[in-house]
Amino acid sequence: MDIDNARLLRLIVHRVGNRAREEGTRLSQSAIDAGPEVAAILVEHFLAGTVDGGARYAFTHESTLDLNEVRRFSIDALNDDKAFEDASRAIARHLYSKSTHPGVAGGDLFVALFESDDSSGNGARALGLFKTEVTERFLVVDDASSDLQVKGLSGIDPRHLQKAALIFADDETVIALERGKSRTRYWLEDFLQLAPIQSEEDVTRFVSSLAKRASSELSDPSRQTAFKASMAERLAPGETPRVADLLELTAEFVGFDALSSIADDIEAGLGYTLDRDAIADVRQIKRSLNSMLRSTPVTPGVDLVFSKGVTASAVEVSQPDGSGVIHIVIKLQGPR
Repeated sequence: MDIDNARLLRLIVHRVGNRAREEGTRLSQSAIDAGPEVAAILVEHFLAGTVDGGARYAFTHESTLDLNEVRRFSIDALNDDKAFEDASRAIARHLYSKSTHPGVAGGDLFVALFESDDSSGNGARALGLFKTEVTERFLVVDDASSDLQVKGLSGIDPRHLQKAALIFADDETVIALERGKSRTRYWLEDFLQLAPIQSEEDVTRFVSSLAKRASSELSDPSRQTAFKASMAERLAPGETPRVADLLELTAEFVGFDALSSIADDIEAGLGYTLDRDAIADVRQIKRSLNSMLRSTPVTPGVDLVFSKGVTASAVEVSQPDGSGVIHIVIKLQGPR
């Protein structure tokens, strides 16, 4: 969807409370005539803010995808304009059924239908679900009288989204975000039932973090140099290593147990288990690891830094007893 050409087609707002506290819901019956100012705010902050700050996901369900409620109701709203209000109320009721943690705050659910023309002139649609749980205090200067007056009001800051999701009609993918305390998170998993979609950026992040963490585990300069040389060789231009290949290489140096611990920790940050058969983008990973591959610690406080394009295949360090001299033997990778 081209955000620059996006426009708001329909908008409806429902109030959804905390079910554990029996706060109930207040469901609107009709869509709102938002007006150009409100529409512009929703496009600029709600739509664009979700695209910029969210991650890409796919709908899931433990038995069959057709039973994912948000997916089913969103498809109705995207494909049938007459079903928009009914579908939005069904989504709000489903959200209420998932708002059972005592720490979940009630708030307003904005259901918005956006459209943007693509290069062929066809309209690409996305359904936006935005829940606001925080109101802000702000000042307004009133110039209706002869003397300027200042009033204190409360409202929604559109720049600070707490819960958001964009469901795209063409492929049913979702861009979503959830901000708040981890113990009260329910939007992504319970309400939307989403699973992350693996991206090239995630593969690069995983492999780069893995290599850096593994390198730091190797205290022996010769072992660390050999690891970096092996990694640089697998990341050479034209190579197409799988994630599994780079994991196997790393395990040869740090051991399987240490590798598993590092990989599990990185994947916890990603939020899912990376596909081991995914092909690594050697150009992006090499760029991310450039500083690490060029630097080798020799002794506390002393590092060797190689010029770009120069890689050491071995570094041997020795220090005769009782002397302040360090002997360093460097073997460079490849013919010189």
